[in-house]
Amino acid sequence: MKDIRIFIASSKELERERNALAFLVLSKEEEFAARGFRVRLAKWEYVDPKMTEARTEDRYLEEMCNCDAAFVLFRDIAGMYTREELDKALERERAGTSRLKAHRILFAENGAPDSEAVRLRASLPEGSCGTWSGMEELHAEFLSLVDQVAQCEALVEAPSDKYVRKITAFLAADEELADERNAFADTVLNVNDLLEQSHRSIRVVLRFYDPTNAESVLESSEMGLAIYGTTYRMFGRDEIERTYERVKDGNQNPKRFYVFFHDLDEEREKALDAAFRTFRDEFVSKLGHFVCQFGDANALRLGFLLSLERYAGEMVELYSTVSTPTTPVFAGRENELRRQCALLEPVPSKFPAGRLPVITGAGGTGKSELVRQYASQLRVQPQFSDKCDWGKLDGKDWCSLLRERPEFADKCDWSKLSYEDWSHLIGWLPQFADRCKCSSSLSPEEREALLNRPTAGGRHWHVPVMGDDDDDLPY
Repeated sequence: MKDIRIFIASSKELERERNALAFLVLSKEEEFAARGFRVRLAKWEYVDPKMTEARTEDRYLEEMCNCDAAFVLFRDIAGMYTREELDKALERERAGTSRLKAHRILFAENGAPDSEAVRLRASLPEGSCGTWSGMEELHAEFLSLVDQVAQCEALVEAPSDKYVRKITAFLAADEELADERNAFADTVLNVNDLLEQSHRSIRVVLRFYDPTNAESVLESSEMGLAIYGTTYRMFGRDEIERTYERVKDGNQNPKRFYVFFHDLDEEREKALDAAFRTFRDEFVSKLGHFVCQFGDANALRLGFLLSLERYAGEMVELYSTVSTPTTPVFAGRENELRRQCALLEPVPSKFPAGRLPVITGAGGTGKSELVRQYASQLRVQPQFSDKCDWGKLDGKDWCSLLRERPEFADKCDWSKLSYEDWSHLIGWLPQFADRCKCSSSLSPEEREALLNRPTAGGRHWHVPVMGDDDDDLPY
């Protein structure tokens, strides 16, 4: 599987168009995978806004040059540094000194470009840019760029997802909430990118509900979200009740279901269709204990992220001898972290016997978090595996380690895992179920209970069906 990374560049005014591209990418995820590649998006909003010596524009440039292609959009506004960034990026593309292999520069036909945008377009070589007049044309240009890049030979290999725990979620939304749906899709892409960069073995798979694939979506999705504005054609009363019965059952998917109603202003509330008002009011009175409200796309994004965090926290118990980082975004201490890694790298000690390096500083300046970040990075560096005394790890240690680094399974002493350990491990990585068949630490009754129960450890996990062929297993 190849990895195609595309930088989406535009001003804030075209956020709606950029989010629509995120929806396009997710909706074609299976099609891309069948062709042997996946598409990831990078945007200037994703760049960490930390304070550094480097200009923000230079960091945007580096992010763009670390992508396979750039998709650049203009309508009315061009930033002060846009021409400079674009010139440098295209120059590096032509010189072959960046990852960039292709680009598209498009101007909206219905735009009213400012003076900077006019100068920028005039400075571009003739024939190097095009126009678009609607979403369909924009999507066609984007897919054309994807096709062009997919034919290149020097593509980066995508990380294997064999060991990744996939949480499948579905979203049901009428077309009137297309902007919110697209913003939601953009959030999922960004979350998955952050999870992968931090070496987390979890990924959100987003599916879009459609009446034609209703049952398959419900059966395969652990989480479900339905969002409503002023209509309910996509996901009505019958669908709500059927989904709620599945949630109450506990042994079916979805395990979690969230319903969001859009806050309406007074004018829209008065114009609301009577049938929809009845549906909404009946829902709140009957099932209002899990109804949510949102004012805009950002509130919807936040609601989903909080729900995902709670769900992941309930579904897996993280326990480890090494404390994991508590800060979701670690920034501003890269130099200190590099120095710490250099001092503690796996080479003969630089320090005399009996002496250890010590981190000092005033209270609250981040000493403990620096150590946690180092410990977290230590666990994902394979070269340290040769230094580990595997025999000292107990069952809980192995569960924690295999969740983060499943490839160390060949070093595991499976006899150390208790019934509870196996429950947690199989719940997270079902492919290890085959290993418990021959575990000496389990009784025949315990093995049978583990292998026949899709809710391992009492947690309502959806365990993917494994293939009958042993070659499907990773070990």
